[in-house]
Amino acid sequence: MAARSWVRALLIGALLAGGLVGLAPAAPAVAAVYEQRWALTGAGLHRASPTYGDLSGVGRVALVADMSGALKAVRADGSIAWAAGVDPQTGSRTAVEGAPAVGDLDGDGQNEVVVGAGSSQPSTAGQWGGVVAFNGNGTTRWRFKTRDEYNVYTGGPPDGRSDGVFSSPAIGDITGDGRNDVVFGSWDHQIHALNGDGSVIPGFPVENTDTVFSSPALYDLDGDGRLEIVIGGDQSRNPAVPSSFSGGILRVLDWAGGRVTQRTRPFNDILASSPAIGDINGDGRFEAVFTTGNFYGASDAKKVYAVHLDDLSNVGGWPKTTAGQLFGSPALGDLVPGDGGRPEVAVGDLGGNVYAWRGDGTQLWAVAPGPSGRSGFFGGPSIGDLDGDGDQDVAIGYGFGGALLLRGSDGGLIRRVGGAFASLGTPAIVDFGGGIRRLVVGGWDPRDPSFQTGGVEAYELAAGTADWPVFRREPRHLGGVDPLPTGVCSKATNPPSNPSPASGRGYWFLGLDGGVFSFDVPFYGSLPAIGVREESLAMASRPQGDGYWVVSRSGRVFGFGGAPELGDLAGAPLNSPVIRLVPTPSGQGYWLLAGDGGIFNFGDAGFYGSTGDIRLKAPVIGMGASASGRGYWLVASDGGVFTFGDAVFRGSAGGLQLARPIVSMAVRPDGAGYWLLGADGGMFSYGVPFHGSIPGTGACAIAAPGVQVQPTRSGGGYWIIASDGGVFSFGDAAFHGSFPGLSGANRAVDLAVG
Repeated sequence: MAARSWVRALLIGALLAGGLVGLAPAAPAVAAVYEQRWALTGAGLHRASPTYGDLSGVGRVALVADMSGALKAVRADGSIAWAAGVDPQTGSRTAVEGAPAVGDLDGDGQNEVVVGAGSSQPSTAGQWGGVVAFNGNGTTRWRFKTRDEYNVYTGGPPDGRSDGVFSSPAIGDITGDGRNDVVFGSWDHQIHALNGDGSVIPGFPVENTDTVFSSPALYDLDGDGRLEIVIGGDQSRNPAVPSSFSGGILRVLDWAGGRVTQRTRPFNDILASSPAIGDINGDGRFEAVFTTGNFYGASDAKKVYAVHLDDLSNVGGWPKTTAGQLFGSPALGDLVPGDGGRPEVAVGDLGGNVYAWRGDGTQLWAVAPGPSGRSGFFGGPSIGDLDGDGDQDVAIGYGFGGALLLRGSDGGLIRRVGGAFASLGTPAIVDFGGGIRRLVVGGWDPRDPSFQTGGVEAYELAAGTADWPVFRREPRHLGGVDPLPTGVCSKATNPPSNPSPASGRGYWFLGLDGGVFSFDVPFYGSLPAIGVREESLAMASRPQGDGYWVVSRSGRVFGFGGAPELGDLAGAPLNSPVIRLVPTPSGQGYWLLAGDGGIFNFGDAGFYGSTGDIRLKAPVIGMGASASGRGYWLVASDGGVFTFGDAVFRGSAGGLQLARPIVSMAVRPDGAGYWLLGADGGMFSYGVPFHGSIPGTGACAIAAPGVQVQPTRSGGGYWIIASDGGVFSFGDAAFHGSFPGLSGANRAVDLAVG
């Protein structure tokens, strides 16, 4: 189907009839709030929205792309850091109707810029559609041309040109490999996904069977470390395709192993809107909020939907019907102070109305804030503190010039800024740093059918925060109110923690060199402090918490505080180093475990057997004592568990295909069961509750491997220590501190509880 032309016809007729308002006067050297700080004139921004990004060697800039195919990086003072041509076909610029996306494409910590290219305006006929990626200095990184499905200007057969990309690309990791990908829809009826180097991800593109105006949202909905794609699309009835229909469709796409699975929900009118993701009603389920158009005039037209993303069912109280047609995308932000930060939904319609709803669908306000008899909100709003009062407000581009600033609490008009150009995109609230905060508004002069007259204006804002500062909320265009922080690749899946004083007073951890680090517990000494220069692999605290032992690789035992020295293996020939010391419940004895499974008992510790004479598939790496002290468990690196004395077998990971070897065992103090720790931070629970793991935090990568797990005194949780000195708390374990950054001779090897 040809790119939808009803918006263009309606818009130009209305704007030419209504007229435009002139520019505000130039700002003084020190501008007051809302005064213009700079203006860049040239080609127009039609549907494109400005955004912002941090680029190497340039810093924080506003990024704008226009109908001449120019991409500009603009500094806080309005000077141009660099300008580049958007040319999917090398040397042939293409108009831009979307917003640039900014993100790290190659994992080097530096951001790149990705721009979709293509327009259906007659003045752009013959241009090539696609996507272009730029380095942070403005040089071209790669180009991607879409398919030639049809002539986007006439609706006729293919014209020899790749079809346009109206959709604004999103940058995120959809494959779970730790590297960002690029996702976008296109008028070539496809949903595309590219690796960061511009190559096609296996399994893509995905056929939509009609044009895609919608920009994707990316979010890890199932906690598997891969971002799912949520995107809308148009649909047209084709007699040759029995399953086809006229309307729109919402898709949730999930990539795994080169295949894309999808869940869909059909609508009987188009879905050109870009979904916004968030938990709008506080039910713990993620919702997608989007609008439907009025191309077919069907029952789903002119509606704002909120659907649960787990089953695509309607959220209670939704959808909402608007008075005017809808083309813009909703924004989410906390417009109601004191409601716990739950986001409200804001959107404008083509009839000149702006709406805000609570998450349960009740209307917060609806206003028609433009001059009497004038209309036109074609783009989505941005949400941020616009008047410096600490509350979130709404800024929306106005079809009859500039942008309107509305109070978030009641929709009252704060101020109109600009007026020289019709603004159909989303204004950008840009915090440049150093106390410089601007509202950046793009637009075009509808009296120029070539779209080569227009520009970008920036207006002074007071200090404040912004919940939805730009189109798609943030520079990567993830499209959610809770985008994942840097270094986090998926939602946390761990059970809720409940730190308790009963978990222990604090903890110590041991460095390979015998150094001891104490956190909220007394420091009783270390090997370097007494002049011993020998590597150590294990420490343990007395059950009474009044001291600890440190054991060296050679089997020498050193007691500190109230921990008695009851014997050791000094001078004894060992086939393997000593790797664990486990105290008895009385604190008057201990076992030493060697790497070959040999057990050595001292004080009131009894000998109940060992694996020293058993042919094992993997070496023994851990040990735990029963509550009575009359038995113990041993665990091997393949997850096999061996019981001795009165220790009860609760299960093992010996039959599992482990991603990483088991490195530690922790027994609950009452002996009811035990936990096994994998080197990747994964936890296996046997006879005891699972309280969480390091992968369950959602971290993209583990900075250092987990080396030991220790239970809390109460048995309601545990701590994991990584080799770099990082400490992770789960269940009722209270966090008392860590010392990340350790490596080499002083890397962390064990932890003991106070």
